[in-house]
Order: sequence, then C-alpha cells, then structure tokens
Amino acid sequence: MDIKNQNIPNKRYLSIDWGKKNIGLAISDPFNEYAIPLRPIKNSDESIEIIIRIVKEKRINEIIIGYPLLPNNEISLICKLIEKFSSSLKERLQVEKILINISFYNEFYSTKKSKYNSEIYNNKKNWQIYKDSYSAQVILEDFLSEKQLKRNS
Repeated sequence: MDIKNQNIPNKRYLSIDWGKKNIGLAISDPFNEYAIPLRPIKNSDESIEIIIRIVKEKRINEIIIGYPLLPNNEISLICKLIEKFSSSLKERLQVEKILINISFYNEFYSTKKSKYNSEIYNNKKNWQIYKDSYSAQVILEDFLSEKQLKRNS
C-alpha cells in the first residue's frame, strides 16, 4: 500500500499509565484509529529520560496521561503523584526544547477494562508483563474514540 497518498494525520499520541512501580505506555497508529502498547518501563529516576527518547523516536506530538478520578469526579491521592510526575516531564521536555501538549484523561477502571479484553487476558504471561501498557492502550483508545465522536458531531 502506498501511504504517501493516504490522508495521515500529523499528530501522534503517547499514552502513559503512571504507577508507583511501573509506567505503562502506548502510542497511536499513524491514522489515530487504535493504540499500540509498548513494553512498560520501571518507574525510576530514568523513566522521564526513557519517555523523552520514545517521544523523539516515535515523533510524538501529544502526551495523554491517565488520571484516575474517583467515581464522584474528585481527585484521588494518586492524582497528586501523577501531577508531580507530569510537571517533571513537562520541565524535562522544555529543557530538550520539545514543545508538546500534555493532557490528563480520566482513566478510572482502565486496568479492569484491559483485563476483560479477551485477546489480552487469554495470554496470562503477556498480561503479567504488559498489563500497565494494556491499561495505557485502553486510555488512548478511549481518548481517540472520544475525539472521533466529537469530530463527527
């Protein structure tokens, strides 16, 4: 297929499912129709540098970070930690002169949603390795679907 003649959006998204131990990652496909999970990374002092490298390599234009609001839409305790992580990431991106938007997206139940995706959960070994990135995939696919719905309205 000759993709030069296809109408490919210029925008690529990176979704982050931040956790105290691991950080799940997923990127959008070139047409922004679905999300592709990447191997999760350990949450460490090097996490932001790894994310910066992914942003550069995959030519990411926007970052979507899962933000687990409580059922009543109040901010959870982990939201505060995610805000701190987001600020550190934004500062580091600015140092690298990478000016991209970072948005929060309500990810309440993303892990449960990803677990019930039969293709993913049937392979329990992959589930254990990629579960955080599968959650990032759900977050990004929900975000992309919502964006498409708004565009079609």
